[in-house]
Amino acid sequence: MTEQEHDRLTALEERAKSNTKRLDRLEQLTDAIHEQNEAIRELVVELKHTNEHVADHDKRLTAIEKRPGERLSQIVTAIISAVAGALITGMVGAVVLFR
Repeated sequence: MTEQEHDRLTALEERAKSNTKRLDRLEQLTDAIHEQNEAIRELVVELKHTNEHVADHDKRLTAIEKRPGERLSQIVTAIISAVAGALITGMVGAVVLFR
């Protein structure tokens, strides 16, 4: 083997070692990215469940908030009915009395 072939072979071996190290680092980086993707996937699933729970709580809270308004409406209706009933009773009583 000539000196030139020897130098060339040495350079190729060094390049192969360098490439092997680079591939090892890339493999580690790829593994880390894969692990992050799995963690993100799990977070997305948890976020979907959380959003569903929030939507359910929102519906229930809205229903609870409507209750006082509905109750007030019932009270107003009862008062109007009582006043109307009293007026009608008074009119009928007056008609009967003054006859």
